[in-house]
Amino acid sequence: MSAPENKALIQRFFADVLNRGDLAALNDLCAAGFILEAPGIPTKQGQTQGLPALKEWITSYRSAFPDIRYAVLNTVAEDTMIAVDFTASGTQRGPFAGIAPAGKSIAASELCFTYVSGGKIQRMRFSPYGTPIEQQLRG
Repeated sequence: MSAPENKALIQRFFADVLNRGDLAALNDLCAAGFILEAPGIPTKQGQTQGLPALKEWITSYRSAFPDIRYAVLNTVAEDTMIAVDFTASGTQRGPFAGIAPAGKSIAASELCFTYVSGGKIQRMRFSPYGTPIEQQLRG
């Protein structure tokens, strides 16, 4: 796939899956051997294979922050890798990381490195920066 096609793929991931909550779209977007690398994923070296782990991760955020919105700020695509700079914002209405809901708003900044092959997302590595969500909720 070309760089513009890879950018379109990641835009669809953010729009359909993260913002609309369409987890069924993951079957079209991600490879069967998908690997998720994200802070807080309790697996060996932070990796979880398979779409069920990604669906669980997305569901946990959408449950804790039902109004969560993801905004893509920048994307850079080269060959099979897409780098995405994005923000996530929402209001805590459910438990998150052992923190009871208190109605606090959060705004998180993250980088996501996505690796694509054969028109499907093979691996995503999320790297937060700025003030951690847990600190925002406790602060």
